[in-house]
Amino acid sequence: MSETSVDFEAEGLLEGLRGKARDGRRRLLEELAADGVPLSELRQAVQEDRLTLLPVERVLTGGGPRFRPAEVAELSGVDREFLDREWRAMGLALAGEDEAVYTERDVEAARRVGALREAGLPEEGILEIARLLGMTMSQLAAANRRLIADALLRPGDTEYDAATRFAAAAQGFAPMLGEALSYAFNLHLREQLRHESIDVAAVSAGGGGSAEEVCVCFADLVGFTRLGERLPVEELGAVTGRLAELAGSVAAPPVRLVKLIGDAAMLAGADPTAVLDAGLALVEASEAEG
Repeated sequence: MSETSVDFEAEGLLEGLRGKARDGRRRLLEELAADGVPLSELRQAVQEDRLTLLPVERVLTGGGPRFRPAEVAELSGVDREFLDREWRAMGLALAGEDEAVYTERDVEAARRVGALREAGLPEEGILEIARLLGMTMSQLAAANRRLIADALLRPGDTEYDAATRFAAAAQGFAPMLGEALSYAFNLHLREQLRHESIDVAAVSAGGGGSAEEVCVCFADLVGFTRLGERLPVEELGAVTGRLAELAGSVAAPPVRLVKLIGDAAMLAGADPTAVLDAGLALVEASEAEG
């Protein structure tokens, strides 16, 4: 029996559903099966309540051949040990030895890492960038996921309706987001370079030095824990979101907003006066908000 002629009811994949919801799931299962998704993967997706998201996963993964970890290392020319460290640094789970889950995109990414090593960048520096990239992209992905889900779900949707809309959004938004990330990175790098300096001695020595003196400012909302015991999650999220906006507004170069953790913001910069002014401006803006 081919995957496209599977009796989904007999397989228990339509259990508990009736009417429109049942028809929607059947249609989604049929299209995924016809697209080559094995029954085992469909069954697992249903069990884990992520059948609606399976088409989006396939859009983001892309087509083409799949590779095992050792094959990625061989094709990219980067040793397996360093690739494992790179993937872990980005916060990604490692695939099993016999799991062919990597794609051409993963091979190309590994080749880029290899090019950085060949260009003379230190391995620990590459891994540190990977850690920062992993944390930032994880937060960005979570924010986009919530935004898109809230914006695209409609009352009365079936799994098929939602899955189709999500997949179309992924096809349209993913390239745009990639361009936006490149644009934002270039803007910030350019802005930081405008406030950077490398003296003649450092140039002659062949490096800018491994250490940089910076001033750091931490700002926490007073009484946030008690506030969290009284406010609904949505309102609490609005408070932290507003803090992020205020912190971002005061962090003008040469001051950078390094990170946000719940009710805390971290500002940093090489000019102590500028960092202090930004911290005081954040306090003033927060007090104005009440």
